[in-house]
Amino acid sequence: MVSEFHSSRITGRNVEAGEPAAAGHAEAQAVKPKSGLQERTLQLIFSRFAAQPFSQEQLEGKATAYCSGAELVYGLHLLRRAGIVQTISRGWGENYFALSMSEFLSLSQQQFEPEWETGGHPAARTRHVRLLKEGRHGISRTLLKTLSFIAKGGLSLTSKGKLQLRSLKRLAEIIPIQDEDVAGLQLQYAEQEHYPPSIAVLLDLALSFGLVQLHPKGWKISGPALARWLKLPEAQMDGLIMKELLTRYVPPRPFLQHAAAVLLLPSWKPGMWQSVDDLFRLLRKKGISPDASPQAGQGGQTGLPAEQLWLAAWLNLLCAFGWMELGYSSEHEGERAAGSAGYAGGAALLDCGDLAEFPEFLNLMNSPASSVPAALMFRWVRKPELADDHGEQGMLLLSGAEEGNRVCKAGNAYEIQPDGCLYAEPNYEILVPPDTPYTVRWELELCCEPVSEDVMTVYRLTRESVEAALHAGRTPEEIIVFFERAARSGLPDHVRLALRQWGSELGRVSFARVTLLRCADEAAAERISAAKLPAGIIQQIGPKDFIVREEEFDPISRELDKLGLAPLKAPAGAEGAEETGDYPRVFGDVPEPEAELEEGSDPWIYAGRLIKLMKPVKPIKPMKSMKPAKPVSPQPDEASVPDYEELFPGFHSIPGSWTRELKSYHASTVKLLFQQAMDWKAGIELRLADGTYSALPKWIKGGAQWRAAADLALGGDSSSCPAGRFTELSAEDIQGIRITLPERI
Repeated sequence: MVSEFHSSRITGRNVEAGEPAAAGHAEAQAVKPKSGLQERTLQLIFSRFAAQPFSQEQLEGKATAYCSGAELVYGLHLLRRAGIVQTISRGWGENYFALSMSEFLSLSQQQFEPEWETGGHPAARTRHVRLLKEGRHGISRTLLKTLSFIAKGGLSLTSKGKLQLRSLKRLAEIIPIQDEDVAGLQLQYAEQEHYPPSIAVLLDLALSFGLVQLHPKGWKISGPALARWLKLPEAQMDGLIMKELLTRYVPPRPFLQHAAAVLLLPSWKPGMWQSVDDLFRLLRKKGISPDASPQAGQGGQTGLPAEQLWLAAWLNLLCAFGWMELGYSSEHEGERAAGSAGYAGGAALLDCGDLAEFPEFLNLMNSPASSVPAALMFRWVRKPELADDHGEQGMLLLSGAEEGNRVCKAGNAYEIQPDGCLYAEPNYEILVPPDTPYTVRWELELCCEPVSEDVMTVYRLTRESVEAALHAGRTPEEIIVFFERAARSGLPDHVRLALRQWGSELGRVSFARVTLLRCADEAAAERISAAKLPAGIIQQIGPKDFIVREEEFDPISRELDKLGLAPLKAPAGAEGAEETGDYPRVFGDVPEPEAELEEGSDPWIYAGRLIKLMKPVKPIKPMKSMKPAKPVSPQPDEASVPDYEELFPGFHSIPGSWTRELKSYHASTVKLLFQQAMDWKAGIELRLADGTYSALPKWIKGGAQWRAAADLALGGDSSSCPAGRFTELSAEDIQGIRITLPERI
């Protein structure tokens, strides 16, 4: 039994006034439909396609006697006008349609949350859940460590453009995610032979938010995007990362997308154990079943379908990202035998014993789990928040578009006050509470050595860590000022003295990267010397030679241009601080970047729906491709419903009675009506000897003595016979006929 969507989900333009409304938001104006066509179409799209893109032909292929292809297409255009369905393009004028990920998640909650609350959920068995795998450190913190490693110049390339093996090894040592945490998803990405799965996922996420770029000499940080990202609260970072995973990491199978979305139900709160069996049972109640697919065969003799093995790998990834814990319980044994058989063609449900040979769980299984039939359990530890009130703004905050800059200025309210958020101990240890903003953590990754990470993160100041900070462009005084501001009780006196002493020992001699400015003659040099240039940006070292600091190259070029001595060209490598490998500054009074963000490389991993998580506001400019498949980009949607002549060619040429009246005709005219309905993919209404039926015509053949076939809609809902009853007909069987077209809205 499939419940209807509430009409409040249909939002968009006011049909009379033609004024646009913001789809998907509470302030959007609801359009009361004249029929349930929008709801029926939306229900079918949600259940059959999930968030996957689909073509008009694929939607028409889902037509039944209860809802014809013509009605589905008309309902699709109504949903486009309401802003619920996006129009997207793969290029070459080939249009597809899809629910946005935000809309899909909202509909999933609307459909499954009441079912879970009213269906009851056994809680007694959770008393005996045994922990199988603890959650690792949070993914946002792991991504921070990866970005810090890159900013320090850790991911450089060889002369042949390959990543250095020692760099990969060093990065793998500092991140908690292991290759086996990711391998079960079988992700495909560029340079797969050179990048281990765990590191590839982190780089992919960094690419997706524009935080890094791949340059000829190695990976580099994008400073403006990094500054915006680090000002977000950790909960918002987690929400944006989860949306990326749902968009691009879930395979293009509706069942898997539904399963991944149901995991985020509000009722499944952190700390509450749930079972995979419960998840499957909930999906089955709503008529959503696994795709027909061969057995995966990955677990040796497990015999489990691929969908169940993928879901186990997905839970394993969420656990590795610090969001979840996994466990098992043998209390399911009796319940499973009694009530769970027959699901997925009678295959066994997900047992921990079945997973004993599955690579992702091989090292997790102990003897009790492998010897006793036990259901795989999971519970959220930290559940990502996907609410639109900050999730959508977070995407704009990271964008370089005009709208993104506007939201960024308004989005400063997101930034947590960085002053007085950590503790500097006399033993040189720095205690970092969990709510410490990431702008502070960014500096700690540079100035300190990590000691431990739990609820409270512990760093330690050492001579070596301070030396690394000085090499990255910090001064001893900058380090002291940072800790004076960030520490609640300031720095202990002896720690402050040690920082100054280390700084004086390490900073007395240093290399400086400068540019040599050479004049063609002494007359030009004299003009430069006599000019009143800003102090400190140029220094004469000879009769015709000056040195210019690299960061001052642009200002001195403008001054020389005013003197009529514009230099011929910029020196190689003088593009600014980011190219020199300096560790970006994000803490303190750092000005907001004014320029738009550069277009970076696209993410690598596209296992899912291949749609960028953006509203179809304006065309997306193409970017350099580093992925194995071309993504689908949302295109501007005029949100207009085609008229009848466009949807049903020749509509004004046929007799009006064909669509208005159920009446009898000559056999030749009945054949014409039947054929016209098939051409339009429309339904028909038939009066037969045993009653009147809505029907979907299937075929018609023959001459004067023709025969036809149609699926007849039975009374009540479609659950007993989803497609209708197939019936062959002759002209004598049809006592009345009418073409049924969707009502104009």
